[in-house]
Amino acid sequence: FSYIVLLLAVWYNKTLKGINIIALGIIFNFIVIVTNGGHMPVLLSSLYKSGLNNFALVLKEGTYVTHVLITEKTLFGFLADVIPLSPPFPDPSVVSAGDFLMFYGVFSLIQNAMVKEELNPEA
Repeated sequence: FSYIVLLLAVWYNKTLKGINIIALGIIFNFIVIVTNGGHMPVLLSSLYKSGLNNFALVLKEGTYVTHVLITEKTLFGFLADVIPLSPPFPDPSVVSAGDFLMFYGVFSLIQNAMVKEELNPEA
């Protein structure tokens, strides 16, 4: 449900620079979650590389609500949480290509909002 709300927000702000990149990231994450039963698959080795050993144990138990481990049955695994962000990254985690697109889109959106457009000297 939250992804539908995000897509609606993107649609209503579609004229803003950077919003299309955010939309693509949302769509990538939405695809992998919907095709995997409403769960975001996570690569086990990436959890270990990020130092998230306790989270790996929880996912191995299969009791976590929003995430599951990647298996041979996982669809669109390349869009799942497979990219480890390990120390010295301030908040070690595992992210997806969609997450990176959303991060970049938000950065671009903020940057464009902060920078004034150049005035046309011929006008």
